[in-house]
Amino acid sequence: MDDRRSRSSAADIVRRHGYQSDFARRYFNQGRAEGRAEAIAEARAAIVLEVLEARGLDVPPAARDRIMACTDLVLLRRWLRSAVTCARVEDLFSG
Repeated sequence: MDDRRSRSSAADIVRRHGYQSDFARRYFNQGRAEGRAEAIAEARAAIVLEVLEARGLDVPPAARDRIMACTDLVLLRRWLRSAVTCARVEDLFSG
């Protein structure tokens, strides 16, 4: 079962049966928030790569992996701003 389907199934169960306790509600909401943050990080990383590629810069596999693995939204924002003007991809990581 793919992640989307299992998330959907879990959400359906909760909608049908409601939360059984404050504990369950807290952790269910925490999981949703973490999922959103992860999606934002993945999107921001993809945008960094898109900017670099649109500028014609070669993105080595190690740099691509490092960018895509990053979950720090502040760092990804810094990399995005640097991606607009950097001369080399490696310059993203030096600042």
